[in-house]
Amino acid sequence: MKAQYKKYLDALRGKDFSTPAGKYTSALSTANAKLSSAESLINSSEWIEKGLEIIKGSVLPSLKSQASQLESGLSALSQVAGKVNELVSACEALESLDEKLNSLLPRWQYVKDGSKTQSQVNSHNQSIEDTEEQIKNQEATIDGIVASINGISVSFTSSQAAFSGYISNIREAVKDANNNTEEEIDDSSSTLLTSDGKTKYSIPSDPVIAAKKAKFIGDYNDPNNYTHFKGTKAQMKSRKNKLLLFDNTTGEIIESLGEINMKVGEKRVITVKLPSDTGKINRITRTSAFTKGKSIIKVKSDIDPDPNKVEYVLIAEAPKGGGHSPSDTSLLQNNCYDWVIEAVAPGRTSATQTTLWESEDSGTYNLKAMEEIFVNVT
Repeated sequence: MKAQYKKYLDALRGKDFSTPAGKYTSALSTANAKLSSAESLINSSEWIEKGLEIIKGSVLPSLKSQASQLESGLSALSQVAGKVNELVSACEALESLDEKLNSLLPRWQYVKDGSKTQSQVNSHNQSIEDTEEQIKNQEATIDGIVASINGISVSFTSSQAAFSGYISNIREAVKDANNNTEEEIDDSSSTLLTSDGKTKYSIPSDPVIAAKKAKFIGDYNDPNNYTHFKGTKAQMKSRKNKLLLFDNTTGEIIESLGEINMKVGEKRVITVKLPSDTGKINRITRTSAFTKGKSIIKVKSDIDPDPNKVEYVLIAEAPKGGGHSPSDTSLLQNNCYDWVIEAVAPGRTSATQTTLWESEDSGTYNLKAMEEIFVNVT
């Protein structure tokens, strides 16, 4: 069973998404009924005051707008919950087919005067081929369910007053990132998950910064986020590659040789994004943080999005008998990782981050890039 389908099954089997969606829908239905009752009472009232006019003209329409959008969102949630159940069933069927294939393998070869007749050998091998075809078709079914889940979205228009909190902030951040002047923005563009359903990077707690980071990183698995190198292999190997740096505290891009200001005791996370113009990243093979000012700052690389795990990578150029990979090696299939900087004492120093990786265009040859920034600690 391929890793991506096993991840779906491990992550979703036994989870109940339908019940919570039903509870929220029921609660919203009750709230809508009470809102309609309140609106009827207010509209039938002969009391005339500015406060009442504000309630009629602004507060009630805003509440109704929010309720309408919540209904739309819960409807989408219910659709997703149903599709998730389909996905789990489809993955379980694939798991059974995979177990069947393993029980049949290996293929047999006919041996004259052997213990198995030609007919038995042909029948056995045909069963293997039939099962492999069933597995292929089942994988296509699963891919179709995943595509339909990704296609479920909810749009919120800027003319509506609802969701002025977290969702609104994300929308505005996405709008800024896209320079989008349209009246409507699809919130699915601010998703924090890749197309394989996995969070491949740490997510800032601030929703605006989280949305900016989602846009900055993009989807690792989306081929549209990559271009191929236009040149010879020799030119690709000799050119100077550029890393992009995203400050998880400010939400800003840090330029090469740029500066950041920190306070003693502060920890700053800088997300390092690899180049996208040498094809898709096959795997990251080295993440190295360095500073000469070790008395001023501490630096480290971290490819694991789990805040409780710090995992650097040292596969390429590792010393003899040394090296390090994350415990979850699937994290190597990534287009970014974090650079953690901790301020220890006042002063000014520089810090560098060196990255090596293999891509579609480079094959097993390691491409290399390094970026340097300056850190002021007060």
